[in-house]
Amino acid sequence: MGAFHPEPIQPLGPEECWALLEGVPVGRLVVVMAGEPDVFPVNFAVDDRGLVVRTDIGMKFFAAEQRGRAALEVDHWDAETGCTVVARGTLRVLTDPAERAHAESLDLHPWLDTPKAHLIRLDVEEITGRRFTLNDAARAAQAGG
Repeated sequence: MGAFHPEPIQPLGPEECWALLEGVPVGRLVVVMAGEPDVFPVNFAVDDRGLVVRTDIGMKFFAAEQRGRAALEVDHWDAETGCTVVARGTLRVLTDPAERAHAESLDLHPWLDTPKAHLIRLDVEEITGRRFTLNDAARAAQAGG
C-alpha cells in the first residue's frame, strides 16, 4: 500500500510559475483556429511577463496574426514531485522594429533546420501552476521500474 500524502496537489504562486517557465526548454503552445484547438511543441524565451516563439507561416503565425487567445503549458518532473504551469493570454506577431530587435536579442534559436523568420509573442494575462507529490506507483515509474 502506498504512503498517504495529505496534500498531493499544491498551487504555485506567480513567481514560482515564472521561475519554472524560465527553466524548462520546451512547452506546448495551444492555439484555436476556426473553433478547433491545436497543440505545438515549441522552444520559447521568457521576456518581461511574456513568451516569445520563433515560427514560420502556418497555424501559430495565423493565430498570432489574428491576435487569438492561446496558452503555453510546461511540465517538470523529478523522482518525488511533478509541476505544471499554464500561461494564458493573447498571441500576436511582433512587427514593431524595436520590439523585433529586442526579441532577436533573446537566446531563442530554432531547434530544427527549417525557416523560422517570424517572432510571435504570448502576452500573458494569467499564469497558474501546481506541484504534485507523486504516489509510490508514479515514483517507481519515474525510476524506470
